[in-house]
Amino acid sequence: MSTAPAKGSTLRQDSISTEKPKARTYTAVEVSAPGQMRVVQRPLAEPGAGQVRIRVEACGICHTDATTVMGTYPGLTLPRVPGHEVIGRIEALGTGVFQWKIGQRVGVGLIAGEDGVCEPCRRGDMVNCQSPVTSGVNVDGGYAE
Repeated sequence: MSTAPAKGSTLRQDSISTEKPKARTYTAVEVSAPGQMRVVQRPLAEPGAGQVRIRVEACGICHTDATTVMGTYPGLTLPRVPGHEVIGRIEALGTGVFQWKIGQRVGVGLIAGEDGVCEPCRRGDMVNCQSPVTSGVNVDGGYAE
């Protein structure tokens, strides 16, 4: 039995951490037609200015996702990867991102942009966030530990 690190990994004795080669694709389950799903490889995009890329560790499936799978979501274009409520770790930072760190665990909820500091957010009512940055998929106001 070998004690050498796995091929493609490096082991640093001082921190006992491994480094893997950077992936160029990610695996996703996409809806290809109403009621039909398939596992696909998609190209991994670099985050744009003010964005982060998250390596998803867990994903919630909600009613919106169910209507996507069934093909009944209004204005739906396929193929599409359902699942917009996620927990994961920040993997890459776009330019101008300073409040987040690589490796930081974050969660993105339904709105994905709540600021966490306005009155509605402080009382747990993120759907009514008063921040002007409450549209689109980003983690500028996501939850972090």
